[in-house]
Amino acid sequence: METFMEEFQHLKIQLDDIKSATNNFDDNKVIGVGGFGKVYGGEISHYKGRSMVAFKRLDRRFGQGDPEFWKEVMMLSRYTHANLISLLGFCDEDGEKILVYEHASNGSFDRHLSSPTFPWIQRLKICLDAARGLSYLHDDKGTQQRVIHRDIKSSNILLDRYWNAKVSDMGLSKIGPANQLHTLLVTNVVGTIGYVDPMYMKLGFLTKESDVYSFGVVLFEVLCGRLCIENSNGMFSCLVHMWKQKYKDKKLDDIIFRDPMQEINPRSLEIFSSIAFQCLHKSRDERPTMSVVVQKLETALDFQINDPPTFKGILFNGGKMHQESLVGINRNKYQSRNMDSGRNASSSDQESKNSTAEDEEDSKPSLTNIGNGPPEYIVDWTQENSNQNNKNQEFSRKYWHLVQHQNGLRIFEEILEVDSLPKSCSRAMKAVGVVEASCEEIFELVMSMDKSRFEWDCSFHYGCLVEEVDSNTEIIYHQLQLDWFPTFVWPRDLCYARYWRRNDDGSYDVLLCSREHGFCGPQPGHVRAHIESGGFKISPLKSGNGRPRSLVQHLMQIDLKGWGVCYAPSFQQHCLQQILKNVAGLREYFAQTGGPIAPKIPNMVSANKSRKFHLTSVFDLDHRSQLMDEFSDEDEDFQISDEEE
Repeated sequence: METFMEEFQHLKIQLDDIKSATNNFDDNKVIGVGGFGKVYGGEISHYKGRSMVAFKRLDRRFGQGDPEFWKEVMMLSRYTHANLISLLGFCDEDGEKILVYEHASNGSFDRHLSSPTFPWIQRLKICLDAARGLSYLHDDKGTQQRVIHRDIKSSNILLDRYWNAKVSDMGLSKIGPANQLHTLLVTNVVGTIGYVDPMYMKLGFLTKESDVYSFGVVLFEVLCGRLCIENSNGMFSCLVHMWKQKYKDKKLDDIIFRDPMQEINPRSLEIFSSIAFQCLHKSRDERPTMSVVVQKLETALDFQINDPPTFKGILFNGGKMHQESLVGINRNKYQSRNMDSGRNASSSDQESKNSTAEDEEDSKPSLTNIGNGPPEYIVDWTQENSNQNNKNQEFSRKYWHLVQHQNGLRIFEEILEVDSLPKSCSRAMKAVGVVEASCEEIFELVMSMDKSRFEWDCSFHYGCLVEEVDSNTEIIYHQLQLDWFPTFVWPRDLCYARYWRRNDDGSYDVLLCSREHGFCGPQPGHVRAHIESGGFKISPLKSGNGRPRSLVQHLMQIDLKGWGVCYAPSFQQHCLQQILKNVAGLREYFAQTGGPIAPKIPNMVSANKSRKFHLTSVFDLDHRSQLMDEFSDEDEDFQISDEEE
């Protein structure tokens, strides 16, 4: 035991620190209850730094004790994987036994199974993550040992803030030799009713195929949107046998959760349900290995991403819904039609007042849409007026929602599948709006930190804005897609324009400042940028008071327009340079669209070719361009106070 404690000495956390973080185990800090006891949330320092964590406090009345506690410490410290929950520490003082985990802010998977807004592609990605974690445990990694979890269930699959799945609760796991085709352990039967392998319950022999069976139950739970055990008037019933029979009878439609079913690609459904059924095979020899399950789920996900159901390719014309073929391979796109009619494409109140006589005479105008934006008539559906008897209208309202309608600005959202964000939630926001402002005013809005910018930030913290800037019939279309997370990091918390100045030649000098944030890590810093139509250049500031002033952290997935974009450390491409490209792209489009005639809005293209079409022409400035001296501090506007540094 002494050697054991020395090995894990770095994981020890003082009880007083835990009491301080949980307000002495205040019930208001409880975030869950499991077979181990209550789980508390709080912030504490550990060997990886300081962060929000989960404290799992052993309560022996729940049936687990010291063996399970030390088993979990040993297992999670020796077996690490992106899809296993991370152990950050433990406490063994004054009779208390507490495990400290990374905080899974989105809770356990079982809480989301019945949610009608939880999309199929996200369910599929979570299943794949969990399968990878379990496959890691089953396959020896040079240790000549494999781990059998023994308690796989949807409530033991936790979801972090990026919706990555983490297999948890290793206290009941068993270790066996991996140098045999079938690792068989004789053990007392433990687990959760409904998920336990029937052969394990009957014979008491535990194998890795027992975990496979349990995982198959989870897959059917995901497919059906309900737990495998139901309580009806105090009577518990297990649904697994019924699910298997429905699959055999080719009656999956009777049990599939209706809301996700509308999103499922038929081939993806076929592969998913087939592998789920194979996992539940009575004979262990007929069950697939977890590595095979991973391969099948990857294939199902690939079909879902590359060939989504065609009904989601919805266009609107004259208030009628019809279907078009999807544009692009990996993401739903809508072809813009009649793009030369810039004003018909807009939905601003001012534009409606100035409509032409021809439009007034036409009782049923042919509406068009800008990119992914709905026409203005859809606002009637989203505001739940009396014209909702048509089933098509009710159907379409499921995918559009009016977020904002103020001062001539309408913002709509749509839930979409996003394939370009690996191991993350697949939801994205798309919005469309009209702003009556000049290009100069829009750029000031982009760069400013005044009250109007703050109000705009607050208005759009649930998604990103697709802008239509309508001034002298100038229109730009700026599209971003991002993760849908419950916790957002405001761009102004990470990066903002401390000073900016418009030069006589139309270029801009901008001093960007990044700030320290709990999710970011690096220290704050400043950087100078020179932005021209077509490019930009970053210039580090001269050192001040003997300290360098070029400590600019990477600000992932932040756009200077910043409608509440989330910080995601895994996306290295969304750094400060990308921010400036976005701004330079706006200026490029401004330069190309000046004049009284409305330009045609380019059709959406495949995501493989261009994620933001108006950025395709953006290029770095030619080295011969005359820019500010990158080591000069001649600009009084860019002087930084010592406090800001």
